[in-house]
Amino acid sequence: MFVLRRAVCTQVVPYRKGTVQLVGEMSYTALEGQLDADASGAAVCGSGFHVCNYQEVTVNGVIHNEDLGGTRAWIVGAHGGSDQARRALWDGQDSTQCQQYNAPQWYGRWGPYRGRVSCASKDGVAQVACCSNQPDREEAAVKPTVGALTYWSLQTELDQDWRGRGVCGADWHVCNYAEATVYGTMKSHAFQRHLVWIVGQFPNLEYHRRSIWNGQDSTFCAEGTYPAWVSNQGPYHGVVRCENGATNQPVACCKDRMQPVSYTHLTLPTKRIG
Repeated sequence: MFVLRRAVCTQVVPYRKGTVQLVGEMSYTALEGQLDADASGAAVCGSGFHVCNYQEVTVNGVIHNEDLGGTRAWIVGAHGGSDQARRALWDGQDSTQCQQYNAPQWYGRWGPYRGRVSCASKDGVAQVACCSNQPDREEAAVKPTVGALTYWSLQTELDQDWRGRGVCGADWHVCNYAEATVYGTMKSHAFQRHLVWIVGQFPNLEYHRRSIWNGQDSTFCAEGTYPAWVSNQGPYHGVVRCENGATNQPVACCKDRMQPVSYTHLTLPTKRIG
C-alpha cells in the first residue's frame, strides 16, 4: 500500500495568448509603404492588430506551436518604425540580420520547428502575419531601479558582482534580452520610462553584455553602445536598441527564480491505492 499525493493549484493565473491572423497578399515593398505611414501596420492588419515582430514569432511559434497553417508570412524584426528596425532583431542602428533588399518572413512550419525566420526578397509576395494588441499589466517579477545611471557605472557594478545586486538589490539581477522578450512580448509589461538598461546574453564580460549570444564571434551593439529595453514602442513591448553608454537610464531588474517560495496556496489531497 502506498499513498499518491497530487498537488492541486488553487490559484491559477490565466495566460493570455495573443491571436495571430494572416491578411492580404503583398510584396514587402508595399507593406513598407503602409508601415511608413503607421509603424504598427494597423491599416493592413485591422483594428486591434499589428504586424508581428520576431519576438512574437518566438512566443507564438515556439511556445504556442502556431504554424500559420504551414505557410509563411511577412513580419518586422524589432518594430516597424524604420527600415533598419524592420530587418533587425534589435533596433538596427549597429547591426541588421537581413540585407538591404531582403526582409524577414515567418516560416510557420519547417519539419518539427515552429517560429523559424528567414530573410526573403522584398519583391516577393506573401501574406502578412498580424498579432493582437495586448493591454499592459504590471509584472511583480520585474522592476526598474529608482535612480538612473550610465552604462559605464553599471559596468563597474557588474564587474564587481555580475548579478548586479549592488544596483538591483538582494534576490534580483539585471535583466537580459531573453527576459525582456518574456516579460515584454509574452506578458506585455511596460515601464514608465522609455528606455531601461539591460544586458544582452550574460553580464560577466563586456562583450557578452552587447550580444544576444555569448559575443565571442559577434556582438549586436557596437563598442561604446549597450542594450536598452524599449517597452513602449507602440504595440511592441520587448524591443531592444543599442544606446550610447554615456546616457543615464534606469536599470531593468528581474527577480531571481530560484528563491524559496511559499506553497500555502497548494492543497495536497491524498488518494489511497490498493
